[in-house]
Amino acid sequence: MSYEKEIFKANNLVADSKHAEALPIYEKWAKKGSNDCARYLGWMYLYGLGCDKSTENAQEMFSIGSLAGDKESKFGLAKVYIELKDYSAAYKLLSELSREFYPPSDYWLGWFYENGYHVNQDIMEAMSFYSRASSAGHIYACQRECYLMLRGVRGMLCRFYAIIKRFRLLLIAFSVASRAPLTDPRLLK
Repeated sequence: MSYEKEIFKANNLVADSKHAEALPIYEKWAKKGSNDCARYLGWMYLYGLGCDKSTENAQEMFSIGSLAGDKESKFGLAKVYIELKDYSAAYKLLSELSREFYPPSDYWLGWFYENGYHVNQDIMEAMSFYSRASSAGHIYACQRECYLMLRGVRGMLCRFYAIIKRFRLLLIAFSVASRAPLTDPRLLK
């Protein structure tokens, strides 16, 4: 069977939550040099989808794609570092991705600043990262930005603006949910 047909089959298995059946197909093609399959395996290992959870295997798979210049693999590698509590390495990768305008990295940099991981806690800096990711359509960033606005981080006028953004968030969430399966790893935080 050809690469395209097998990957199509594996992707359908994942969409049907049959991750264990898709795993050997992705492994086969990752060994043959497919960066996409290595990335898919990275997510499966990181979250234990169809296999035992393994940050070591996830790190190995994401490193393959990251070296090839794949932004999502680099992001996955940052998520591995967050899981391992190596916030310095995660922050470095997320900062690189932010310079390349990769919205999930802006969300996580906002999280770093909001919670004071590896950086001094700075809610205004967190808001700027959340706002940047939110304006690119990142749902979770929009949610965090609204939450901070409703808390009055930027004043009373922002509370009204937050209500409007909250409505926008609901529209975005409905739009995304109607087009993508819930098992899509790209929708994972």
